[in-house]
Amino acid sequence: MMLSKNKVSEITALHQKKHRQSAGLFIVEGEKMVDELLASTWQIVDLFATADLFEKYHALDKRVQLADSHLFSKISTLKTPAGILAIAKQAANDFSFEDIKNKFTLCLDGLRDPGNLGTIIRIADWFGISTIVCSEDTVDVYNSKTIQATMGSFMRVKVVYTPLVPFLINAKAQDLPLFGAVLNGENVYNKKGVTKGIIVMGSESHGLSAHVLACIDEPITIPSKLLQLSSSAEQGQSIDSLNVAIATSVICAVFAK
Repeated sequence: MMLSKNKVSEITALHQKKHRQSAGLFIVEGEKMVDELLASTWQIVDLFATADLFEKYHALDKRVQLADSHLFSKISTLKTPAGILAIAKQAANDFSFEDIKNKFTLCLDGLRDPGNLGTIIRIADWFGISTIVCSEDTVDVYNSKTIQATMGSFMRVKVVYTPLVPFLINAKAQDLPLFGAVLNGENVYNKKGVTKGIIVMGSESHGLSAHVLACIDEPITIPSKLLQLSSSAEQGQSIDSLNVAIATSVICAVFAK
């Protein structure tokens, strides 16, 4: 089969969040991630390849359809199309407290940058965190930039969207400590022997929202050496925060110890 123009319209619609949500589908591109997807339990609906990769993927999956370069460039979300593209079904948007009660779970409040979300999913995967709970205004995990930034980690880390205040209240009732990353919290390096909890990270520009911050019982911060040096501060050499993905990585590394 060949990629048809009607199919092109269906796939290009998936570039937009509202169409991804209504269809329950999303796009995965590139050999590395499509290879992982084929080896996973995720359900693939369609598979398209340009001539140079068609034989490789036809040997792996007979459903692959040939796409000429012109039409493929229309369905691709990349500036430089990778020659292989899969359409997959989105995962169910649910989780159980039973699955996270003795673990660390990341919670994201209002993150808007798809690259940061993708990087945080990779960080979670690296540190063995299996669930990320997001506020409903956090960027879509199935945004193509997010999927690309995960480098395949989205297949191993469950990402769910839910109102955060009820989630955090329920988490506290389950005896899960609520750690919130803020500028003036307790030094995170002082946290020792912690084996479970919810790590709440705020948006890139605004930090934690007020209603989420009110739920936090253990505010934490990553101390800045630069801000501790008065001479540097006097010279205007100061920073007010770390990138949210970098901060998440540091905090996860501390708790992993």
